[in-house]
Amino acid sequence: MALTEYESGSQTTSGTTEHFLGTDNDGTDGVFWLVIDLNDMVDGDVLEIRMYEKARSADTVRGFKKWIIRDSQPTDELLWVSPSIPFLHNRRFSVKATAGTITLPWSTRKV
Repeated sequence: MALTEYESGSQTTSGTTEHFLGTDNDGTDGVFWLVIDLNDMVDGDVLEIRMYEKARSADTVRGFKKWIIRDSQPTDELLWVSPSIPFLHNRRFSVKATAGTITLPWSTRKV
C-alpha cells in the first residue's frame, strides 16, 4: 500500500468557529494522518484540533479525540502530526482557535 497526500489546504481560524478540514463523508476509508503547520502560532494563541468518526455506519458522527496546543512552538516542532487512525465510516478533522488568529497550512495523508 502506498502513502499518499489525500487532501491539503490552508485554514485561517479565529474566534470560536470550528472549521472542518477537507472533505467530510466522501466514502473514502483507510488509515489517515492529519499534518498541520503551526508556524503561524504566537504566544497567547490557543488551538483545538479535533477528530470525529462513527461507531457504525448508521450512527451519528461523534468526536473521539481532541488536542489543545498553546502559544508559539519551538522551531524544531512546527509540524503537528496526528497518530495514524483507521477510519471506516465518516472521518472528520477540525481546527478552532479559541484565542488569537492562526493560519494553518494542512494536509491529510492516507494509506
